[in-house]
Amino acid sequence: MAASYFDDRFIDEAGKRRFMNYYYGDDVIITSLRELFLEKEQLQKLRTGLIAQLRQRLAFEFPEIVKHDFSISLIRGFTPIIGWLGNIHHDVCYENKYKLSVAHRLDIQISNYTRSHALVICDLELRTTANLDKLRSALSLPQYKSYFDVFDRFGFGLDNHILLLYHCYPFDKFLVNGKAWIEREAGKNGKMQKRDRSLRKFQAYLGMSYSYRQSGDKNSRSFHGSSLVRSHLYAWAVCMIAPKDYRIKSDIGRDLSKRYHELR
Repeated sequence: MAASYFDDRFIDEAGKRRFMNYYYGDDVIITSLRELFLEKEQLQKLRTGLIAQLRQRLAFEFPEIVKHDFSISLIRGFTPIIGWLGNIHHDVCYENKYKLSVAHRLDIQISNYTRSHALVICDLELRTTANLDKLRSALSLPQYKSYFDVFDRFGFGLDNHILLLYHCYPFDKFLVNGKAWIEREAGKNGKMQKRDRSLRKFQAYLGMSYSYRQSGDKNSRSFHGSSLVRSHLYAWAVCMIAPKDYRIKSDIGRDLSKRYHELR
């Protein structure tokens, strides 16, 4: 695999190395954004699992807050009630509520394990908040303004702004001498067919490249490319496009919503 980079047989007619696709080039900022984004994704995944475990503990030790909204405070950078459990945040409201908890009637106290668990979650949340702050600062960088302007038209949030940026930048990597890379090859019927290699490469970077598989009289479509981008775009479509009162108040939002309901 490593030696194939130096093998001339892996260079296509456009002078590019086949099968050697990069999500970022020599742009240090893009590389940094990619690392920050993936770190943030991993931190959020770890937090989700720990939150579920914490709720299980609280169902026994402090059942009144099991269904509490554990959202990170934009001011503090962590969830206030979890900070209170971890003894890094003082809140009279939570203390008074705990005094009235039914757990005291059963002589049950919040364990050191639960408080240590909450402290770990707060640390993950503070690290996540720091990453998000750095990612937000990238939105003001002038060299990426044209990309962000396009993303804004689709109503993308911070995650999709950064995710799409480091996958699509620079856009020239999908082109050959500034133009779409079009090839013609013989199809199954022997006729020459046009293949838009630039479009297929772009689709692959967005997780939307696909191939058809045939089994008997049944055809199925299998997607290729970045599953991370595909999952984020799916969540965006469900939240922004699927509702009948679509949330992107523009021509793009109207057209996408109309197309979605037609296909549905």
